[in-house]
Amino acid sequence: MMLLLYLFYFKKLQLTFRKILLLITGVLGFVLFMNYLFLERTKLFAGDKAYDIALNDSNFNYTLTASDEFKRDFDQKSELGKTLSFSFITTSQYFLHGMFEYGYLYENFDSEHAYGSYTFIVYKRFLDKLIGSKTDIIAIQDLAPRQGVYTTFYGPLYLDFGWFMLIFMFFFGRYTSSIYEKAKSMDNSAVLVYFYIFIVLLFSPVFNFVSGAGGIFLFTSFNIHRVLQKQIIK
Repeated sequence: MMLLLYLFYFKKLQLTFRKILLLITGVLGFVLFMNYLFLERTKLFAGDKAYDIALNDSNFNYTLTASDEFKRDFDQKSELGKTLSFSFITTSQYFLHGMFEYGYLYENFDSEHAYGSYTFIVYKRFLDKLIGSKTDIIAIQDLAPRQGVYTTFYGPLYLDFGWFMLIFMFFFGRYTSSIYEKAKSMDNSAVLVYFYIFIVLLFSPVFNFVSGAGGIFLFTSFNIHRVLQKQIIK
């Protein structure tokens, strides 16, 4: 996505109907291929029960499950039909379950908030090294009532700040607005940060790309680059 944003922003890639069609086809093909690999891997240890395990026992199914009507219809499909239906339902669960998991997190969270140590745990560990303190990292990672699921962009923030995350979002919004204005003025270092924030906001109903997927390292690296570039220019 970073590469695509770069190509679009600097007009290295122009969208046409044919390119859009190829892109959509490529994405759908990729999704089908990944689901095929997942099924084949599951069949290695589950055999004929692969579909049943994936559709009933996966972590996603706790808060967002397929209806009984879908399951009855699924059993009557051909092997190809099952593969296509399976790809649709699991992909839908993958992208949508975070919103339901966030509701579950809110209703079942009964611990102390982490005050930034959950979302920005990398900074906390770095600070511990500098001042010689020690943080129970395992306890922080176990704050969420359910592990191995997405809780949207806001789940980790709620674990950190509770409803005070609204204040955090206010300052994050001001920061984003500032980066946007600098990116419009062709500040190349701001453009990198803007691309990253765009991805964070685009996937906010699904996943927190700051606390997960190494996002905090990208965010930190891009901002260090901005600071260094300013110093060089000066």
